[in-house]
Amino acid sequence: MKMGTPESITISTQTVTGNARVQNGNNYNIFQLRKAPTFDSRRPDILKWLSPLDHQLEHERIQDKSRVADQPNVSDDGQHPGKWLLESDIFDAWRSRKIKKLWYIGMPGAGKTVLASIIISHLLQLQDSLKPSSDSRKIAYLYISYKVCQPIEHLLGSIIQQVVADEEPLPPPLIELWASRDRGDKPATIKGLSDLLRKLSEDRKMHIVIDALDECLPDVRSRLLEEIQRGGDRLSILITSRLLDEFEGISTGFKSTEIRADPSDVDLFIDHQFRTKHRLKSYLKDDSHLIHKVKTAISNACDGMFLLASLQMESLGFELTLGGLREKLRNLPRSIDEMY
Repeated sequence: MKMGTPESITISTQTVTGNARVQNGNNYNIFQLRKAPTFDSRRPDILKWLSPLDHQLEHERIQDKSRVADQPNVSDDGQHPGKWLLESDIFDAWRSRKIKKLWYIGMPGAGKTVLASIIISHLLQLQDSLKPSSDSRKIAYLYISYKVCQPIEHLLGSIIQQVVADEEPLPPPLIELWASRDRGDKPATIKGLSDLLRKLSEDRKMHIVIDALDECLPDVRSRLLEEIQRGGDRLSILITSRLLDEFEGISTGFKSTEIRADPSDVDLFIDHQFRTKHRLKSYLKDDSHLIHKVKTAISNACDGMFLLASLQMESLGFELTLGGLREKLRNLPRSIDEMY
């Protein structure tokens, strides 16, 4: 049987999104299917759209600056920085959600930010240990500084960003808000973020820590508190600040307590300095009781101010002789102003 001459066949390619179509006849179109962009592929963009703040980097910076991360977790006698606070009845009541709103008030230099970083690290460890369980909770935190005045949108957005960071896929209310703002081309509004936080809190337990609220402008801190508290009873809020002029007006519903540098934390800090500073360590060869003398002198002079204790210890570390250190120890400054 003699074969006929093959008919010519034309093949063209085209990339499409969606379902392929087959065309019969001598001309064939081959459709290469390409998956349409999904919200998952936009995940980094959506999270960045919420807030430009890098909360984790700031937390690590605070720990490095305060040397908390460098200190051993537990000393020989079982002590560790902030242990007294983490084991206090009032903090335990807040952690277990018996108290929903807790406000620590302290004078400047009392070590509020150091203690806030200890609380945050503790909560993050607790969060990891409870995953996944019915008692799991979301942890979010803000370190506020007068040096950089952040708008409320960035602060609220950072809280939401931390709440949803480990969720896949991202929650629908967030996608809806992002899409409504021209798919992220427009920034989120305060109302939009506040409504979103309220929706997210309906089926999530949240612990929110805000350090140094006093360093916000008055109108920013009052509005920030107002919007966060719209989240209702599933939000547990902890704040640190100095005593504010308008405290009575914005602290309704909060349990407040004073916070000061605890002698045990100051002692641990001094122990750490003697372990890590070669010159200080060398003085112990000639005076085995030197650490005790330093602890007593600094405890009497710092009056509950961790910053002052830190500056006093730094000053002692610069002394080139044991005699010079002993002389300075007898005349330690009793205020930050005197240090300069």
